[in-house]
Amino acid sequence: MSKTQLKKEIASLTKGQLQQLVLEAYTARKEIKEYFDYFLNPDPQALADKFKEAVAKELDRRKRGGISKARISVIKKLIKDFASYQPGFQHEIDFQLFIVAYGMIVEQSLYFPEKLIENLTSFIESALELAERNEVLEDTVGVVTRMTSDADHGTRTYRRYIKSALEHFMSTIHLPKK
Repeated sequence: MSKTQLKKEIASLTKGQLQQLVLEAYTARKEIKEYFDYFLNPDPQALADKFKEAVAKELDRRKRGGISKARISVIKKLIKDFASYQPGFQHEIDFQLFIVAYGMIVEQSLYFPEKLIENLTSFIESALELAERNEVLEDTVGVVTRMTSDADHGTRTYRRYIKSALEHFMSTIHLPKK
């Protein structure tokens, strides 16, 4: 069913029928309950913590021999689901940067295939794009730069990918002249 069809169906319902539909959906689906709970009592930090925990669980997945089993598709879905709650752009930026930073920590004890590192660092550009659209690019660039400057976090390869993502992004934007 399309959104247009759904709007027509909702418009044809009485107030009581609409209330009953919302209550039934609330009790029938965990995702709907979570959405309404957040909608009625928004707590972006608690929401972010919940999603960060899910990302940590995914990044901590391992095969024998200390090889990462993290699935980038699961992490992308978590990002999309988190954003669907509309917690605010700063929380979305922080969440994406958390994913990269947590990956740097885990990668010190697990082997990350280069493709996984490449995919994780793609979230840097996504966070930077969001920061640019919301005029907080300078702060976000500072956070990303600090991530790459600490030799105690992440391998050289991971930090090189992050630097490359930052440089690529910065080469594609037009900064205003001061």
